[in-house]
Amino acid sequence: MKIVFFVRDLGLGGVERCVALVAEGLAARGFDVTIALLGGNCNLWEKHTAGVRVVSLAQCWHGKKPWTWPAGWRAARRLISDADVVIAATFLMPLYMAWAATRGLNKRLIAWVHGPKAELDAFARMNPVHRAACQFIYRRVREIVCVSEHARDSLSRWLGKSVQAGWRVMPNFVEPMTPRAVRQPRSPLELLFVGRIAVEKQPHLWLDTLDRKSTRLNSSHSRASRM
Repeated sequence: MKIVFFVRDLGLGGVERCVALVAEGLAARGFDVTIALLGGNCNLWEKHTAGVRVVSLAQCWHGKKPWTWPAGWRAARRLISDADVVIAATFLMPLYMAWAATRGLNKRLIAWVHGPKAELDAFARMNPVHRAACQFIYRRVREIVCVSEHARDSLSRWLGKSVQAGWRVMPNFVEPMTPRAVRQPRSPLELLFVGRIAVEKQPHLWLDTLDRKSTRLNSSHSRASRM
């Protein structure tokens, strides 16, 4: 079976990490896997993609240059001509190209949703054109993989459409952590945020969480000392 992922590039983002590791796992199980890069030729996951074909379409297509769209579309069509499954690894460019390239080819198309679209759009406010385009395509894709039930329910609210039978939940896996010593009472609370300090990542929620947790701990300690 041949599987083609469409992704912007293979940088250090969470989506890229998931694509690289899932592709590696599929290749190890005998699948023929291709990762198509639409935004460049960056691959910071070469260790995990040694057994995967990585192809950049950026040399013939650019999302902000409409005159390149026909050439990019034809290149994508050639790339998936013998594919069994096409996966749009995220929204925007990968979703657009995967959907456009599979028109009329009777390919199995899967959209991968990594976060709560309704909350994200309400907070970060998508460009209206992109919002309309993404909603148009998601409403027509029969198979969607969501990373959580919350993400699936959020997608349903965002599209104004009930959860469909083809919308499945497949949580992003977490690598095993090295056991740590149990935190001692009254020791400093540690919180680690890994991600871009960008509005859509909502870093203020982490600060609010730390503040509330610290307040509760201090309140508990005060009650304990009075006893």
